[in-house]
Amino acid sequence: MNRKTCTQDITLVNMNVWFGLDCRGILKFGEYEPGNINAARFQNLTNGLKNLQPDVIGIQEANPLPDYIRKLTNTIDYDAVWRVTNSGIKIMGFGIPINFAAGNAILAPRTHGIKFLGSRRLSGMGLQTRYLSMHVRELRDVIAARVDIRNQSIIVFNTQIHYGVVWNKTWRQSLAAMIDSYNIPPKVKENLLESIHNSNRRRRQEISRIIDFVKKTTQKYDYPYIIMGDFNAPIESSEMAELVTELGLLDTYAVKHPNNNGFTWNPAQNTNTGYDASPFWANGITPRDPLNKLEAQFDREMARRIDFVFLSYQFEPNMIKDVNLIFNRPTNGLFTSDHFGLQVVLKHLPP
Repeated sequence: MNRKTCTQDITLVNMNVWFGLDCRGILKFGEYEPGNINAARFQNLTNGLKNLQPDVIGIQEANPLPDYIRKLTNTIDYDAVWRVTNSGIKIMGFGIPINFAAGNAILAPRTHGIKFLGSRRLSGMGLQTRYLSMHVRELRDVIAARVDIRNQSIIVFNTQIHYGVVWNKTWRQSLAAMIDSYNIPPKVKENLLESIHNSNRRRRQEISRIIDFVKKTTQKYDYPYIIMGDFNAPIESSEMAELVTELGLLDTYAVKHPNNNGFTWNPAQNTNTGYDASPFWANGITPRDPLNKLEAQFDREMARRIDFVFLSYQFEPNMIKDVNLIFNRPTNGLFTSDHFGLQVVLKHLPP
């Protein structure tokens, strides 16, 4: 990770920072790592961001909000907009689970005048506001902000899409073999397959709602835009193909590295993936149920590129100077997240 050498370059960073919880429990979710390790990972993140000096940062799985983002912005001297996506049952920040209030954020240097433009619920039932939340199942959303960079405005969208096993032509044969190897009754197998297909349908619905939100936002604010986030689906999936085609997007990593896999979820290299890929919950004792067991095996065996920075149709491929995976090596023995981050360097914005 190198400090920017040209002041005209515009640097974008996307990073799922990983909250390190198993999302299981009532009073408190199971934690995969002790607090000192979490703090060390945060230090790695802030040191890396200070070195990169991005003009825009997209963060997913910031937890707990707002404390996490306030600490991050104070440390690197940025401003931010954010929204809690999931927090359980809480009033004025107090409630259960006590260690969970996670969401997405967009950050920019204080000189860039970042402004929150809105958000859109993508899926899930329940109430989630700044001061009150009332839900027991996962919610998903997308947020938008305007950022002014050297007298030019852009819109930034940031999201995290529903996670689930990706049942597509690339992996379905392997997944079917995994399921067949489990010692489960036929009805359990039937329910498992239905859960997988429901999960895939949910992602497609979320993508359709992102497309709608982007179109409505850019009709109101006619600026070039960036879409970044953890999409939990590879670029060859039908839902990602719909997003790219419908909006005419540039996939920045594919433009610069058409022959590289660019895996941002890489169990062969990133030891942090082993937590979610474990056949046990965070306590290391309780075995996962069949669906979560399959998801864990999927995470253990299937590397994939699921984190993206897309550019709107106003950008040209030759505006992209460089694209790199970042936070993809351990620092002081620790990977910063269970995902690798993405850095995109632009030569300039569209005129």
